[in-house]
Amino acid sequence: MGLLIIVEVAQSKGWTAYTAADGLADEGIRSITVATDDTVWVVTREGSVSHFNGDIWIAYTTADGLPRGAVSSIAVAPDATVWVVTCEGSVSHFDGKTWTTYTGADGLTDAKLWSIAVALDGTVWIGIRGGSVSHFDGESWITYITADGLADSWVTSIAVAADGTVWVGYYSDGLSHFNGETWTTYTTADGLADNRVNSITAAHDSTLWFGTPHDGIYHFDGETWTHYTRADGLTDERTWSVAVAPDDTVWVGTYSGRISHFDGQTWTTYTSANSGLTSDYDHNSDLVVDSKGRLWIGSSGVQVFDERMSLDPRVLSILAPVRVILWVLCMAILVLLANVWIVSRKSKPVTPSILKQIWKTTLLTLLVLVGLLIIVSLIVGYLAIMAATGNL
Repeated sequence: MGLLIIVEVAQSKGWTAYTAADGLADEGIRSITVATDDTVWVVTREGSVSHFNGDIWIAYTTADGLPRGAVSSIAVAPDATVWVVTCEGSVSHFDGKTWTTYTGADGLTDAKLWSIAVALDGTVWIGIRGGSVSHFDGESWITYITADGLADSWVTSIAVAADGTVWVGYYSDGLSHFNGETWTTYTTADGLADNRVNSITAAHDSTLWFGTPHDGIYHFDGETWTHYTRADGLTDERTWSVAVAPDDTVWVGTYSGRISHFDGQTWTTYTSANSGLTSDYDHNSDLVVDSKGRLWIGSSGVQVFDERMSLDPRVLSILAPVRVILWVLCMAILVLLANVWIVSRKSKPVTPSILKQIWKTTLLTLLVLVGLLIIVSLIVGYLAIMAATGNL
């Protein structure tokens, strides 16, 4: 049994999970981000904000100054101050002590605000569900609309690249890029296989990664679009979020709950079977990587994965059948001991013929148990394949 415990510990090594029991305001996570000091901020589906300072979770609600309405997204500025947007059309800024809220009365558009990004210069960019983008330079708000070159579609995501240019993803009209003067829109006519974009992440080299709800992910280096799907090793083309690590490797969260990691050449898949992921069926609402390379996952609660402390999932995949073998050996020992006990209770001397009968009974019992194990494994494997292909 000790060997079984070692296998289980190895599988979860490097993974830590946080739930409401640890201080999260709510386990349904909508958005997650990290500050420059690697503390973590999350937005819950109930609309509250939680902050993890490395030791404890601190929750913020309207009682602390948050604006009314569900908070939809969060971003941290280079100065470690926090910005959130709400579905009710307000933006709030937290300087560590006080929440300051901006509304339509301050020049902000009165619409559902969906996504937010903060540039390196501290200016704020907001994606609006109605199909516009607002920019705050620290003093005033400027709103860009379709007349300025934006597509007429719900803005699902927004990001500021390292060169200061802005990228916007749409629900149905591809992407738009703002170079500081003009907006340029990219669609299927420009190399995209799907006009629906639900996540954008800027890499440190100013290249961009884009996630789609049904067509995998894209990488854009300024000239060429590279498309990655299941055929390339991505675990699921229904992607939910994309994060880029300090070493420029890429993490992709999927609707199925599995996570893919790309090192530039090879895709590695993390599941609940080969890692410490709590479930393969909770979609990963958001991913972010801190300066130490730790992956933070917003799903049903928050998980953090420190790759430096873990075993390669490919090694753990090898350990999976080892675990099965260990279970069979344990069952064999238990059945053998049970048969010996039964014989001893009958007060019969243990003769060679009785020992032979014990071994026969033990072997027969093991064959039945192994047969049942194989049948269950085949059923589980079939259901897993059906779920992975979306046919379940």
